[in-house]
Amino acid sequence: MSKYVKGNFGRFFPIVMILMILNEVIFGFELQYFGFDELEDLGRIIFVLIVKACESALITVLLLWLYTRIKSVYKNP
Repeated sequence: MSKYVKGNFGRFFPIVMILMILNEVIFGFELQYFGFDELEDLGRIIFVLIVKACESALITVLLLWLYTRIKSVYKNP
C-alpha cells in the first residue's frame, strides 16, 4: 500500500463510513424499526455496523488507490 493511502486513510474513512451507514439506515435493513429492548435487535444493529465498517474500509482503500493511479497516469503520460 502506498504512503498516500496509509497517510490519508484516517481522513476519508469516517466520511465514507457515515455515508454508508446513512444509506443502510434509510434504504437497507430498515434499522429505524428496531429498538434496543431486545437482544436480537441490538445484535442486528451491531452486525450492520461491523459489516458497514469493513465495506467502508475497503471502499476507502480502493478510492485512494485509484486516485494515486490516476494521478500518476496524468503526471507521466
